[in-house]
Amino acid sequence: MSERLDRVDRVAPWLLAVVTFATCTAFMPDYPTEWDSIQLTFGVDRFDITHGSPHPPGYWLYVFLGRVVRWLTPWSAATSLSVIAAAAAGATVALTYVVGRRFGGPWLGGAAAAALFTSPYLLFYGATVNTYTFDALIAVGLVLLASQARPGSWHGWGAAGVLGLGAGLRQTTLLVLGPLVACAVVALVRSLRQALAVVVAGAGGLAAWMVPMLVEQPGGWSRYREFSDEYLAPALERTSILYGAPRTGIVNNLGQATGYTLATLLVLLPVAAFGVALFAWDGRRRAAPAAGVDTPRPWWRVGCPPLSLLLWLSVLVPVAFVLLVHFGKAGYVLSYLPALVLLLLWPASRLRGAPLVVVSALLVVACAVNVQRFTSAAGIIPGAVLNEPSLWFTQERHGAPYRLTKPLMDQTDRETRSYLALREEFDPDRDVLVYVAMDGGHRFRHAGYTMPDVLMHYVEPGVRRYYQTDRTLFYVNDSTVPVPEGGRAVWVLDVPFPETLAMEEQGLVMRHTLATGPTVWVTEPGVTMFGVTVVER
Repeated sequence: MSERLDRVDRVAPWLLAVVTFATCTAFMPDYPTEWDSIQLTFGVDRFDITHGSPHPPGYWLYVFLGRVVRWLTPWSAATSLSVIAAAAAGATVALTYVVGRRFGGPWLGGAAAAALFTSPYLLFYGATVNTYTFDALIAVGLVLLASQARPGSWHGWGAAGVLGLGAGLRQTTLLVLGPLVACAVVALVRSLRQALAVVVAGAGGLAAWMVPMLVEQPGGWSRYREFSDEYLAPALERTSILYGAPRTGIVNNLGQATGYTLATLLVLLPVAAFGVALFAWDGRRRAAPAAGVDTPRPWWRVGCPPLSLLLWLSVLVPVAFVLLVHFGKAGYVLSYLPALVLLLLWPASRLRGAPLVVVSALLVVACAVNVQRFTSAAGIIPGAVLNEPSLWFTQERHGAPYRLTKPLMDQTDRETRSYLALREEFDPDRDVLVYVAMDGGHRFRHAGYTMPDVLMHYVEPGVRRYYQTDRTLFYVNDSTVPVPEGGRAVWVLDVPFPETLAMEEQGLVMRHTLATGPTVWVTEPGVTMFGVTVVER
């Protein structure tokens, strides 16, 4: 029996990795799904954060891996980056099984891997161009390394090296996962030589991506730092209590961070609650403590930090970051999701007999619900509870219904294809496209990806923020939309505002329906709409 279990333990992580990878690649969309995905794809051809290829802080190592895959295969930049994200998702599920197996036995390893594999967050970001699956992979990898660190072992300096390299994929890794490495270092270092080994490993990991990134970035370190500060400071000043954000910004950041976290755990919470209740009721508690969890002496003396401590650090530090500093996107949840799933399911792993069977059945139902929501629903939470006044996480302003689903990918593909007719029905040498924030503006970078030879602008009411051509983004701050001589402005809107309809009645705006279905609005130079004036240059 023990030989069979050992064989399963050896095969299971590889099988989980392959199945997850295959599933994510099967769901890959035809086009990058998100604005940031487009920018990461641009970075494969030309790295320059000052022109949106990609956005700060750059994610240079991810971009470099995309270049390697594209060089080795016939795939496009977008496909190469998506395949890398899928590989990170597969490795994350595999390592989650390994950590769960060590923490609470085979059931916990399998249950946590199943919950993570069917999570819409992992499936969505494992199938698209992004770096968030690396947050999860590095987190669970560092937990595994740190849990084995002891005097004389390589795991401590190995964790420092992984942290340094991981920062090239997600720079926030240094902040949110640094405490895990600190635990490994405390368990390892007993001499100056060991301390130097940790420093060299960490510095080497950082230098491996930072040096070539700064060489490639136009303007080098000074321009990289200057532009990153210009780009990131406004975001932090809007959301972070530590940066003096207004109350509305802080509340919105808290609502999004907690809402997105709860959305991915909604179906798992009943399973965890039932497991805790049965565990508390079952006085027998026949399951023995997992090996390595408890030590008779302080762990910092004998090494091998307890997994429970490491998992809690993997949850609490990233959660504190998103609550107090910035919750940028749903993908931030992946930095603490594997550890959170393991902790939620741990009480159930201590059960035996009928109680464990009941919890396992509930888990299967929860996983099935997750799969259904991802594959066929408009959002993770049902539309029937959208904007329920008594439930903050159902509010659209906080991100509900949390559209991390395959239908969103399909919708983005359909819309991107339908707007390709713009290039055929207008003159790309004279006419320009205009995208408006909160009214179709999310398609701005997608249009630059599919129609790179067309000049296009992005405006907010009263101000033009960007323009792009040849897949290069330029930052501006004026109130005009320049068009070439004899050209027109083509406004690509989701819905016409009353202002637009009134101007149409006055003959200032012309409606045009593309052969593929969408409607756009056309204005000549001299017309002002959304607070910006079309001018002939």
